[in-house]
Amino acid sequence: MEETKELYEVLGLPVDATAEQIKDAYYRLSKLFHPDRHNLEQKVVAEQKFQRVQAAYEVLSDPIKRQIYDKYGMKGLKVDWDIGPAGQSAEELQQTIREQLQAKESQSLDSLIQNRTETNVMINATPLFAKNLRVRNPLALGMASTRELTLLERFSLVQWISYHLKTSFSIPLITSKNSKLPIPKFFQSSSEDDEFSDHIDDGETVNGSTRLIFISEASAKLGARAQPSLSAVLRHQVSPRLSTETGLSLLRPGVATLKAVYAINNETFVIPMVRMASYKRPPQATVVVGRQISRYGTLSIRWKTGSWSLGNWGAAYPPNNASSFSLIWQQLKPSPDDPFPLLKWNAELTAGLMYSGIACNYNLSTLGPYQMQCGTSLSTVGGLQVTADANRKVFRHSAMGMTIAVAVPSGAITLNISWSRLGQKFSFPIMWSGAFDRSSIFWGLVLPIGTVLGVDNFFLRPRRISESKRRRALRLQQHKKIHETKKEEAEQIVALMKELVQKKQKVEADKGGLVIEYAEYRTIPKNSVLRRQKEHAIKQDVTIPIASLVDDSRLVIPSSVSKSSIVGIYPLFSDDDKELLIVYKFHQQSHRVLLREKQGVLLPNRGMFI
Repeated sequence: MEETKELYEVLGLPVDATAEQIKDAYYRLSKLFHPDRHNLEQKVVAEQKFQRVQAAYEVLSDPIKRQIYDKYGMKGLKVDWDIGPAGQSAEELQQTIREQLQAKESQSLDSLIQNRTETNVMINATPLFAKNLRVRNPLALGMASTRELTLLERFSLVQWISYHLKTSFSIPLITSKNSKLPIPKFFQSSSEDDEFSDHIDDGETVNGSTRLIFISEASAKLGARAQPSLSAVLRHQVSPRLSTETGLSLLRPGVATLKAVYAINNETFVIPMVRMASYKRPPQATVVVGRQISRYGTLSIRWKTGSWSLGNWGAAYPPNNASSFSLIWQQLKPSPDDPFPLLKWNAELTAGLMYSGIACNYNLSTLGPYQMQCGTSLSTVGGLQVTADANRKVFRHSAMGMTIAVAVPSGAITLNISWSRLGQKFSFPIMWSGAFDRSSIFWGLVLPIGTVLGVDNFFLRPRRISESKRRRALRLQQHKKIHETKKEEAEQIVALMKELVQKKQKVEADKGGLVIEYAEYRTIPKNSVLRRQKEHAIKQDVTIPIASLVDDSRLVIPSSVSKSSIVGIYPLFSDDDKELLIVYKFHQQSHRVLLREKQGVLLPNRGMFI
């Protein structure tokens, strides 16, 4: 990350510099750039350089600030951190900083996307492959005759069967900088019917200690009336370990919900929820208890009461949601690009009066740009079902996904195509085939996969390439501006230090010490002919910057220091290899040494490299 090198370059140090090296560089540069040591014409520039050196030293000399800067750059220093108690180890400090920055980045994005919309349209496409789908043939004379439907006629029978729209809008009422859900980060919801999460989307994060969420839903089925719904949820964080949610449906039939999330410790949590649809019958309850069993493994237990009665209370209502008991195991895996682990696989075993089954999902390794997942489930309601899911990021904030579910042994195929961008998501579940058929299986796989890949390769990919070229050209333009800025700054620094360095070199010459006669920073052309001619190389006279490093007849350039990061040297605008030529005199004898970009040296030392 170039941003995390800037302060080191101000002091001319490598990123692994010791505290002693930082202190020495600060004292040396403070003497060179102190405004009192320069004339009136140079005092303004010297003051600017002196303040930059002080600012860099202030950050790099503080262990906590330096660790934040090394990990997150300048943006990390602008965050109001709550580091916690003193005496933390480096690992504990880094974990604290990582968690807080992750939360703050999520909050920043969440503050920009207060509105979330989810649209789901289910389509019945089974007439495309249905067998024995025939109509009467009016051309047959004097006899009853039928014929098969043409492909165009089959397409005319494809229609939508259900539509669901869900929109949520969140308003922070009371903000708190330390607000976050108390559920440990090793737990991720793994069930599709988690009743305790009905009113809060997984994408919604805490952005304050009190938050009001309005949720509007509308469902429609073919030939039936639309069913609108409007509810409000008040989420409040009572303490760092306890969060509560209270929900109320604002339209009939009224439904009230109460949910709490309590972290007993860093390994154990409890989530109770109560849902009441009518005062004429007892409320339904769901309780989830989870505990981290291993470093990346979590075991959860979920119990649902379903509909029940207490004496005459609720006896008039037939049970429509039987109780169930579930065991859920979730296995995570570490991620090299994310501070938090990712889901590797999960398994769920459910036993109930109306529904019993087992389900397992496994996240495959990333296949190119695609995130792959496969799963299977066996239940008393849906039988055996096998699913395969693929998602990929098509643009910076956009993702496309496709899920194929096949019922065994019937062979019924359901295809779900989705598109999401920030807080908006569109899903199109398509009932492709109702029974096993080679034609439907073939077209149910080849057609949708081919369509998605075709759209991705022939429409989205050219746009991504064009966008990549545009960003590359923009970066090149920015690099040119940065190069010109650094060149101007380096020339100003050389002008400031020239007189002082020349005085130091005169002292070295008088005592027969180390005198830098000439130093040149230049490119090495890749073409062998141009390399021999030398005149095609880009050159920079760096005699003064190199001479400024001489201290008590010694010159030390660590191997970890890029030559362009030495104070007074600017980067050469070329991707060719670079080298540094130093011609020096020691004890009245001339020597020369040639260094590559990451090659260190100790002078005088008969040209021996370190």
